[in-house]
Amino acid sequence: MHEMKKKEKEYIKLQERLNQVLMEKKKESRSGMEIMNLLQVDAYEAKNQELMAENSDLKALLRSMQDKRKKKGRTQCTRLPLYAGSGRGECRLALPPFMERLLPSLEPETYRSWAKALAIAPNAT
Repeated sequence: MHEMKKKEKEYIKLQERLNQVLMEKKKESRSGMEIMNLLQVDAYEAKNQELMAENSDLKALLRSMQDKRKKKGRTQCTRLPLYAGSGRGECRLALPPFMERLLPSLEPETYRSWAKALAIAPNAT
């Protein structure tokens, strides 16, 4: 009987020790997960800051291009074929290619009228 109680006490102590070890392991894994989470947050914040800086640089570039365009005026002209094989050309206001995709296309007659108004109409061949 005495040995049974002694073994029960040992068993209870071992169970308590096992629970303590398991709790410590859980704490370690939680802290590991917290560290991983913090690293992910830091990486996200760094990438976000990088994108915000790039965005502000692009906005500044766009503003400077718009200012240059306003100062320079829209009088540059390029000769493009009006109809394939016709040999005739049209005067187009020069815009950067990315802006041409954004703006709706204008009719050739509109280009000609603008060119005449600006006195840069191309000679018809």
